[in-house]
Amino acid sequence: MATIHLIDGEKGGVGKSFVARTMIQYCLDREKPMIAVETDRSNPDVAGVYKEICQYAVLTEDEKQADKADRIFEMAIEKPVIVSLPSQVHRAMKAWIDRNQLLSLGSEYGVR
Repeated sequence: MATIHLIDGEKGGVGKSFVARTMIQYCLDREKPMIAVETDRSNPDVAGVYKEICQYAVLTEDEKQADKADRIFEMAIEKPVIVSLPSQVHRAMKAWIDRNQLLSLGSEYGVR
């Protein structure tokens, strides 16, 4: 069963990127399958360190672009995903999860 690891927090500078980079490096060092995803457009720290392997996704409250985050779930069907989130994105992330019924969809596709 694949997992989506969301590294989230409301404030900047509290270590979200550090935690994401540590998780990614742990998986790389142990040759564990994973996909690194950067969603922080203003300060893409994780993508800066892991530019060769990092994928990008966008979480937004703008309904016209809401489906841009769907690729996170699509990637998680294949491998575990580690997502570096920007500050203050919790509302957009929760709306994406609720709108797409990802908790029940995750059960169906084997994604936690």
